[in-house]
Amino acid sequence: MNNIISEVEEKTAKVKEQLHSTTSSKRALIILFEHYQFLLDINNKQITEAYLPEFVQSYTDHIENFNPYCLHPSITQQIIEQDKKIADYFSGTEIADSLLIAGEKLQGELDKFKKVLSGDIPEELVINKICFPLLEENNDKTPDVSTGILETLTIKVSKTKDENKFLLIPSEIKIESQLKNQIETSWQQAVRVAKKYARRIAEHHEVIIRFDKRVGFYRGNSLGAALTIAFIEELLSYYNSPVVITTGKGISLTGGLEKDGSLIATSEEIIGKKVENVFYSPIQTFVVPEGDLPYAETKLKTLQKEFPKRELNLIGIKTLEDLLDSRKLVDIRKQKIIVRSSKFAVSNKVAILFFMVIVTLVYFARLYDFDSNPTILVNKGTWLFVQNKNGKELWKKKVEYDSQIDYEKGRREVAQKIFDVDNDGTNEVILSLEDKRQYSPPLSYNRVACFSSAGSLVWEYVFRDSISSIEQQHSLYYVTNIIDTITIGGVKALALFANNILYPTAVFFVELSNGKRFGPTMWHVGHLHSGLIGDIDEDGNNELIMTGVNNSLGRVIIFSIDADKIGGQLPAVSDRIFLGRPIAEVNNYVLLPKSDYTSYFGLKFNRDMWGNLKLNAISKEPFFYLYEGKEPDYKGILVEFTKDLIIKKLDISEWFEVARDSLVSRGELPLPYSHTKEYLNILFEQVRYWDGERFVRKENLN
Repeated sequence: MNNIISEVEEKTAKVKEQLHSTTSSKRALIILFEHYQFLLDINNKQITEAYLPEFVQSYTDHIENFNPYCLHPSITQQIIEQDKKIADYFSGTEIADSLLIAGEKLQGELDKFKKVLSGDIPEELVINKICFPLLEENNDKTPDVSTGILETLTIKVSKTKDENKFLLIPSEIKIESQLKNQIETSWQQAVRVAKKYARRIAEHHEVIIRFDKRVGFYRGNSLGAALTIAFIEELLSYYNSPVVITTGKGISLTGGLEKDGSLIATSEEIIGKKVENVFYSPIQTFVVPEGDLPYAETKLKTLQKEFPKRELNLIGIKTLEDLLDSRKLVDIRKQKIIVRSSKFAVSNKVAILFFMVIVTLVYFARLYDFDSNPTILVNKGTWLFVQNKNGKELWKKKVEYDSQIDYEKGRREVAQKIFDVDNDGTNEVILSLEDKRQYSPPLSYNRVACFSSAGSLVWEYVFRDSISSIEQQHSLYYVTNIIDTITIGGVKALALFANNILYPTAVFFVELSNGKRFGPTMWHVGHLHSGLIGDIDEDGNNELIMTGVNNSLGRVIIFSIDADKIGGQLPAVSDRIFLGRPIAEVNNYVLLPKSDYTSYFGLKFNRDMWGNLKLNAISKEPFFYLYEGKEPDYKGILVEFTKDLIIKKLDISEWFEVARDSLVSRGELPLPYSHTKEYLNILFEQVRYWDGERFVRKENLN
C-alpha cells in the first residue's frame, strides 16, 4: 500500500505541474482524464476515493467547456464513460449532479459530431470564418493524445501617424520572432493586394489581431496564409473599397507565407496531424501548401478507412495569387452601392451617430435599470463590486484580501455586509479590510466603515482600546471584522470583533445608524475568525457563537454566550490572562482536538478559517472544519455540534486520512490508522468543556 500511495502522490504532483503549465481547457481535460483513469484502475477503493476529489471541480469545469472536435470520437466517449464512473463515487451530492449534467451535454455534442463523420454536416456546425488548424504544445510529452483546435481571427485596423503597430490578443510581453516576422510579411502582402482595390491607403496602421479561442500564446508561421486573407478583408472594409473579398464557408487553411507570396510547406508529420484535426471537425475544405498535398492525401485515405462517408476536399495552393484566383475559396466582387454609400455616410457622421447612440443607451439604461439600491456584493480578485439586484455595477472598492486565494475567500464573510442602517428602504454597505492605498492620502489606520448607496462615507469607527496581560501591555493596532446586526436594549447594533496585531481580540458593539460605540466589550486570548448571532439553542435568547484559536491553550475553540451577557474575558490560563477582566458567563466554551498530523510538522496550532462557522440547513445546528497540517496544504476534519455546542460528530476527510495514513505506514506517525474508531477516540479524548471554573471532560455524542 505504501508503494501505491507514493506512486499516487508522485502522479498527483505531476498533474498539478502539467495543469499549471497549460492554458488549454481541452489539454487540461486530457491530462485529468488520464490521471483519473489511473486512479480508477487502482485495486484499492479507499485510495481511489481519497484522491478523486483533488481535481474534481476542475474536471467538471473542463468537461462543461469541452467539445469533441479535432479528436477521435472514441476519446470523447471514454471521457463521458469516465465522467459517469466518477459521479458514482459522489452519488447524492451536488458534485455528482454537476458531473452528470456536463456529461449529458457533452454526449449531445458528440452525437452531432458523429453526424459529421457520417457525411451529414448540420448547418449550425458550419464555420463561417476562415480558420486554421492549431496543434497544441505538449511540453511534458504526456499524455500521448495529440490535441488541437480550429482557430479563427478577428482583425481591427485603424490609422496611426508614426509606424505600424501589431497588437496580439492574447499576447506575451514579446512576440515570438517567427510569428512576428510572419505578421509583418502577411501585412505587406495584404496591403499590396488591397491597394489594387482601395485608394489612399495610409502608410501606417495599428492592427489588433485577436485569436478568438484564446487558448494560449501563439508561435510559428503556419497561420500566415489565413492571416493574410483576414488582413485583406479588414483593410478593404476599413477603406470602404468598391470591391470586397470574402472566403467561403467551412474552409480551413494552413501554411506560412514567404515575402514573394509563396506558401511554405511543413512536414509529413505536421501536415498529417493537421489533416487529422480537420478531419474530426465540420470543415468541408482544407487548403494546404502544394508541397504538403501528397502527405495530406495519404493521411486522408487512412482516416477514411474507418469513416468512409466523411468527405473532406483537399486543395493544394502554391502562392497567394493562386488562392485569390480560386473562386471556390475566395469570392471577389463589387460592393453594392447602397451598402458602400451607407458606410460613407456613417464615416462622415460618426460624431452625430455616436452622440445619438450614447443618448439612446442612457435613455434605455434609465428606463430599464434605474435601481441604485445596493443588493449584491461581488468579489473579483482584490476588487469588491457593489451591484443592484439586476447585477448592474453601482460602485467598487479595492480590498486587502484576494477572493481567488482559497485561504482568503472566507474574509468576505467578515469584511463586507449589506444592511439598511437607517430603515429608509435603501441599503448601505459596511466594509472592513479596505485597501488603504486607494485613498489620497492613504489611510493610516484600519477601520470599519459604512457607505451610502452611492458609495460615499456615512460613518467610520476605529477600534483603539488598550488591554494588558500579566506578560505585557498590548499595542493599539487592530483589524476590525464584522459579525452581524442585533438589537440590544432597543438599539439596532452592529456586532464587531477586532483582532490585535498579537493575540488579544475584542468583541464589541456600535450603533448601526451612526457607528458610535456603546455597550460592553469582551476579550479573548487569541484571534477569532468567524461568528453567528441568533437564538441558535432555541431558548428564547439571542446568542453569539464564535470560533477561533486560544493562544494560552494552543487549541482551536468554539464558544457560545448570551448577547446580553457579553463582557469580561473568555476563559484562558497562564500569564496571558488579561488584567482586571472577570471571566465571562459563557453558555459553553469548548477546546477542540489537535491531530498528531499537525504536530508532525512542528506546529503549535491547527486552525479554523475565516467565515468557516455555519448552520446545517436542515437541523440548524452549528458545524465547521478543523484544518490540520501545514499551510497551504491543509487537511480537514468536520466537527458537528448540537445546538448547545456538545460535539456530536468528528468526520475525518479522505484527504486527511490518506495524508496521515501514508505517514503511519512509513512509521513516522504511530498507529492506529485514521479511519478507525480508535483514532477518533484519541481525538475525542482531547476535547474539554468549560464548567465555569476549569476545563473538564464531558460525554460526547460519538
